[in-house]
Amino acid sequence: MLLEQEFSATVHRINHMPPRPVFSVPLNNPCLFLIDCLEADIDAIYTILETLPTPVPSHIRIALYNVTHHNQLVTMIKCYQIRGIFYTGDCRAAIVKGVRIILDGHLWLSRRMLTACIRTVNHTTSMISMRSRTLLSDRELEILEHLAFGESNQEIADAMLISLNTVKNHLYNIYKKIDVPNRLHASRWAMHLLNV
Repeated sequence: MLLEQEFSATVHRINHMPPRPVFSVPLNNPCLFLIDCLEADIDAIYTILETLPTPVPSHIRIALYNVTHHNQLVTMIKCYQIRGIFYTGDCRAAIVKGVRIILDGHLWLSRRMLTACIRTVNHTTSMISMRSRTLLSDRELEILEHLAFGESNQEIADAMLISLNTVKNHLYNIYKKIDVPNRLHASRWAMHLLNV
């Protein structure tokens, strides 16, 4: 790829779900994963992002390119630590400059996108955190805390001295109350919004 010739870092282009999680490849130098949004629909992009380790190792940078304007990008940026966005009309010079900035550990986002992220974070954090703390029972908040630390259902049951089925029931109720599809999203939700 032309970008690899410009930098002393590995640049991977991903445009479909790889046969094995590419994000688990052990790397030492900074590495940029460019997810092609032109050839993948929004669900495919989320599927690719779900292979990310949590938290993302510091040497791995994730960016989206060939992006058209999606409303869901703000959510992706927050949940998956997206470092940059390159739009379909971006020129080569802008992409090279953006990649350099991302590899140096900074963000490459438009002002409009940064503003949307900040507004969403400030508004969402205060509103959802307050509302969810009142929606969730103390027991559910405790389970969310264990979940955020990566504990399995059995480990949560053992730590809280409750049955495995009780943990599963609580998790089901938590997912419904905070409107997330699975434990990964619930864990990230807890880390971001409840400061667990």
